[in-house]
Amino acid sequence: QRTEPIRLVRRELGPDEDEPMQGADVAMLEEMLWQLGVSPSTRIRIDGYDVGSGPGPGITGQRLPEGERSVLRLGTTDGQGRASVGLMLGRFNYFSHWPLGAGDIGTERAQTFIHETVNDIVYDTLDELRKHWTHYLEAYDRSSNLPRFLYSRLENAELEAAVSVFDGQINYPRGNELEGVDPTYTVERHEQVRRYHDFERADILRAIANKEASGIQWGGTTPYRITVGGADESGSSGFNQIQNRHTYGGRALDGTHRDPVGCIPVSAYDRQGNSQVNHYDPGQNIMAIAVWLAGVQGSCGRSFRLAFRSESYSGTFHSPADTLLHSMRTGSVIEAVENGAHTDDTYELLAKAIGGYNQGAGIFDGSRSWVEWLIQPFSELGTARRTAMRYAIDIMHSPQHQLGMPYRAYIWRGGTYPEGHEQAGGEWCFAYGEREWMAGSTWEETRDAAFGDVETEPSGRMACEAG
Repeated sequence: QRTEPIRLVRRELGPDEDEPMQGADVAMLEEMLWQLGVSPSTRIRIDGYDVGSGPGPGITGQRLPEGERSVLRLGTTDGQGRASVGLMLGRFNYFSHWPLGAGDIGTERAQTFIHETVNDIVYDTLDELRKHWTHYLEAYDRSSNLPRFLYSRLENAELEAAVSVFDGQINYPRGNELEGVDPTYTVERHEQVRRYHDFERADILRAIANKEASGIQWGGTTPYRITVGGADESGSSGFNQIQNRHTYGGRALDGTHRDPVGCIPVSAYDRQGNSQVNHYDPGQNIMAIAVWLAGVQGSCGRSFRLAFRSESYSGTFHSPADTLLHSMRTGSVIEAVENGAHTDDTYELLAKAIGGYNQGAGIFDGSRSWVEWLIQPFSELGTARRTAMRYAIDIMHSPQHQLGMPYRAYIWRGGTYPEGHEQAGGEWCFAYGEREWMAGSTWEETRDAAFGDVETEPSGRMACEAG
């Protein structure tokens, strides 16, 4: 187990297939990249598709055999090559340096120590590695007694600091106090949702960390190794899984992107290269979730800001006259809907805001309310929006590691019972909401089943509940 810091010294390193460089320097490079969550896998993800074979990147990657860790061999992703330190270096350069694409990971251009100026910013692989490793060591030194760091190990003060972001304050534990946030999901807002189920605002961050990283900052596979997502090649790390381009890479304040105005208050370093946010530090990493949700400066996720500050997520649904939205049932709470028109309430805005964390804030807006998205045919939602909705519903309702809230059911007025029926003249309704949507049933199918036809007995009818 290493306890002393590693000092980086510039030295010419590069792959040479005729005589690959090998030795202690390469072994140190492999050790550092592995602990930073980088994989040597020959399988890469490009635009959501796998290219090559073998274990995936990130948390799903497998470490090189010990004899291969000290050899800087060029690796390819065409299915013909083999896992290598070169591929680890290619991955690191890809998610750190803007001009490179995922397809460059398996090329010699990416699998070397780059030193070049792009958009008047100098990118240097060794210096970039130093920035990551400095933060990694700071986090390690503080919690070296924890080879596996779980969410449950966070201190109350760290969670309180994270939640304070929703009240308009950014004060990273052991870090900087920054600007760039307004009050969003305040205590007053939370109380409107809490009447359905008793939970704390910090539980939202816990649920996201559980969903994104199984609640593990580091040590999920090997001791002290940072959790890096395996669904893409973006270097998303720790509890928050914010893509590296926004934290340390091209869209960070010191990045090489042509428009490096990322989410300013989650940028690991400022334009002068001074440390600003340590994403390897568990307390700062969890707080960055809230900052990403609420931040206003640059291209933060902003979904909490759009939902609860600008209210641009708020949509109003006018239900069809033949199936008016009659009421809503959330657990034991029943609320009437007046004249079939319903505007997103805090519960529904929270669902949109959580879904926006996963698929980007632009996935929702005020053109359609939450319930209106639920009743759309699945084919009209698109893959990204369906993913965002499923993500939000799972976060809010799954009892295992999530918020455990009751599903919201929407009660629709179908008609009146005919003469001869024991309830003749009385109204009947049917329910369709989040639970049915998650089960794969559509609103149209549920409605048609409730109405029935000459060949099918109606099913799913219920009393019209009122608030």
